[in-house]
Amino acid sequence: MLQILKKDQLSDEDIIEWKILWSKEESATYFNSYDWYIACKQTMFPNIEVWFVYQDGEFIAVVPLDSEKFSKIQCLVTYGQPYTDKSTILIKKNYLKLMPNIMQNLSKEKPVVLTEIEESQCIGFLPDTLHEIACANPYIDLNQDIMQQVKKYEWNKLKRKIDKMDFNFVVYQGEQASQHIDTVFKIEELSNKIKRSRGLFISETIRDLYRKVSESPETIIALLLDDDKAIACILGFYCKEKYFLLHNWSYDEAYQKEAPGRLILFMILQYLIERNCIKFDFSRGVSIIKKHFSTYSENNYCLYYSAKKIYLLWFRIVIALNKNHYLYKCYLKLKLKMLKISGDVVKYTELANRITMLDNEGD
Repeated sequence: MLQILKKDQLSDEDIIEWKILWSKEESATYFNSYDWYIACKQTMFPNIEVWFVYQDGEFIAVVPLDSEKFSKIQCLVTYGQPYTDKSTILIKKNYLKLMPNIMQNLSKEKPVVLTEIEESQCIGFLPDTLHEIACANPYIDLNQDIMQQVKKYEWNKLKRKIDKMDFNFVVYQGEQASQHIDTVFKIEELSNKIKRSRGLFISETIRDLYRKVSESPETIIALLLDDDKAIACILGFYCKEKYFLLHNWSYDEAYQKEAPGRLILFMILQYLIERNCIKFDFSRGVSIIKKHFSTYSENNYCLYYSAKKIYLLWFRIVIALNKNHYLYKCYLKLKLKMLKISGDVVKYTELANRITMLDNEGD
């Protein structure tokens, strides 16, 4: 029997249960961890709702969702957007087939829209679910020979450049990482991201979120140093000492000729290979540099659920619009102009990043 319990307040016992389930699930990511939930809850997303799911008395899933408007309809949605790169739902692998049942139950209250759901989490029931591709997600399989996956010319060129240069590479994790998060903010300010409306840490509220994130044991900050000056950085999550997810990546524009972005990528790959990491996940979206370093890719999906047919019909219209790439981008660019006029910096930057991602995927 399936039992879905809403947790108005998480007790100490609930938190322990969540953490134990996360530690035992091989495919768990930072974004369905308690650490990501509490960082969001205490900063930018105070209204996250949480359900615990049991099957015949066995604890099988944690479902944290936020209540907000999606395509003009009040829905239960994946929380933490636009900062959440993966599914926030933690569910035992053997019970993935129950995901549609769980969502259908929740959709009796409001429609449910799940974004950035990994292919591995939904592939078994995807044909029977209203869905669309959210984005492509490139990755490197570090169990295989990396020279068979990267562009050899690029790799060898970077290796020669590193041998000639006097840059230092350092990695900080967990508590140490939290001491260097302001360096990550500073490097983004010196990059070309701000003028291209692609900055991530654009407000003090967002920075507070990432200060909390940096305290997690899974958080890694890697820095490339010219003497004592940090000129490039990577912020990512290293889960279970096996999987690395790249989340943010910047470099000082003054050093552009030295290719610091590519150099720090080369160095962190070497670092992870030496520690027997098995997967380097580039996260959502495709770009030229990601294509140079990866031959593998999987899709992330948006899943739609509702107990009311009228909402499902509306979602089908939204999906049809999304599929018409040209019209969809025209619509988004018009919306971007309106946000610029309104002065909503956070939503403007989020939408600008989304348009850039669409442009990259069209390359």
